[in-house]
Amino acid sequence: MASRAVSPSRAPARTASPQGRLAMLWVAVKAAMRRAAVLMLAMLLISLAGLLVTLLLTYSPLDPSLNTVTGRTATNALGVIGSYLADMLLQLVGWSALLFAPVIAIAGLRLVQRQDFARRRAVLATSGGIIALAAALGAIGLGGGPAPAGAGGLVGLLAEKAALALGETPLFEGVSVGWLAAVLLVPAGLALVGWGTGVGWDDVSRVSDLFSAKREAETPLAVAPRAERRARAETRSDDTITIADEPAAPRTLVVDPQTGPAPGQRVQKDR
Repeated sequence: MASRAVSPSRAPARTASPQGRLAMLWVAVKAAMRRAAVLMLAMLLISLAGLLVTLLLTYSPLDPSLNTVTGRTATNALGVIGSYLADMLLQLVGWSALLFAPVIAIAGLRLVQRQDFARRRAVLATSGGIIALAAALGAIGLGGGPAPAGAGGLVGLLAEKAALALGETPLFEGVSVGWLAAVLLVPAGLALVGWGTGVGWDDVSRVSDLFSAKREAETPLAVAPRAERRARAETRSDDTITIADEPAAPRTLVVDPQTGPAPGQRVQKDR
């Protein structure tokens, strides 16, 4: 008599307890709150970059600041606070302070995309690059327009004096030290600022892929709905004329009978 194997009994499905459900819900809420805080910080950084560009471009030397005491109303887009901040930045590093804006904006975009951003490298490299660019602007004596201390600010003034002093030495006699310094400092400053942003070849390729995908999406074939593309295919199939092979005509085979000698000639030969 064959014995039947007894299958092991399945364990009953465990249902989460109310405490476990509350714990899972609390974890989800904390993750959502953390994500919302990160997005708010990212938007704040991007807005700060835009405000920085705005207050620098709307600077006026007649607005109230640390060096200007006046009773007139500030014409800066951000009011009195903007006029004071713009005056301090322009006096320190001149118009090269505008390069702080892209670094701050890229930091915000990194937060939105959940990518790492080296904050220490961004601060140190960007500051060094901006100082190098300010020195280059001051070394060539570039006019700063409404900037209170020239295009390079205080750093540019120091670089200009250093270039003039070096130009009077016998070693650099007949050499434009200011332009030589600018040729060396501008690439170095831009490289430091670019390194501080953390933008690499992967980001450049990602942007190029995005534009290529957008260009492909704008083609008529991709934009047209499925029904329209099907209608176009049917129209093309209707327009095409198929020429069927005509049946071949039957062939007639004509066989010539073999001509033999005439009966009279055959009788004469027999004779």
